[in-house]
Amino acid sequence: LLFMNLWYLLFVETRYSEAMGAVNLALAENPNRIAFLDAKAEIYSFMNNEREALRVNTEIAAENPEDFDRLFNIAFSYRNLEELQRALQFAQDATRVSGDHPAATAALAEIHAAMGNTREALRLLKEVETKRNAGYAISHDWNARVEAQLGDTGAAIKSLRTAYEKREGWSFLYSMRN
Repeated sequence: LLFMNLWYLLFVETRYSEAMGAVNLALAENPNRIAFLDAKAEIYSFMNNEREALRVNTEIAAENPEDFDRLFNIAFSYRNLEELQRALQFAQDATRVSGDHPAATAALAEIHAAMGNTREALRLLKEVETKRNAGYAISHDWNARVEAQLGDTGAAIKSLRTAYEKREGWSFLYSMRN
């Protein structure tokens, strides 16, 4: 438990190398703990080492190929590596196993936007909004990601401001030090 708390505190402080050290210590004690492997993949991603993040997530997925989080993370590793067809495939798989979770729908929208499929990206973004209005918790920062990808900077900034004001998603971290 100490390592889980320590790595996360270091991670939030953007001290990624130190966070990786804490995760590696935890893995030395318990090499099969998925939470530590997941943390390692997350840190790699934030350190812009998507190939390693992809490798670790793929290793975890081998144990449970129907794991939503893993499929989702693999999709975004491929997205960040600009391997968009592979990203789309894993995002579709994540949507299927999640039972149509709104974050999976938002991920599909972002990938379609990156692929230049504007109509499909906007259709999916509207679906996310419908789910949000029905009570699903889905941060407006997802809207911002899609809007930015589509080149609508004004809408993206407005969505980020909404996410921040509502303390949605990761935007709450930005105010922790203040």
